[in-house]
Amino acid sequence: MKQRMKQLLAVPLVALVATACSGNVDVDPGPQPEEGVVTVQVENNVAPPTVITAEAHQARSNVRTTLGSVAPMETDAFMYNPQGLRTGEFHLVATATDGTEYRSNPFTLVDAEVVEWDLATNTVTVTAMN
Repeated sequence: MKQRMKQLLAVPLVALVATACSGNVDVDPGPQPEEGVVTVQVENNVAPPTVITAEAHQARSNVRTTLGSVAPMETDAFMYNPQGLRTGEFHLVATATDGTEYRSNPFTLVDAEVVEWDLATNTVTVTAMN
């Protein structure tokens, strides 16, 4: 019985080692942004520390899109699709668990690839596509 168990365990182990050594292991690079999608990074560094829920707002159409939650003293990135409406002004809103609302200054998304928002300083940095 012990000999049979050793044989059963040895076969998968040999296959695993052979696969690992072959160099043909596919690595998943993770999700890739879609065409027109903007990465929004929110740095939740407000005092006192609190969980926030971030939203993106399109001023012209008044469309609000929830991006997600960010833990205290953390930075999270979200994929935001402005639905083809890259012209006009946008702003970000963060709502704390106690109801306190933080609102960014307006910015545009023309040619934008990444938007970074530092909540403590209310600084928005927009990085254009290359």
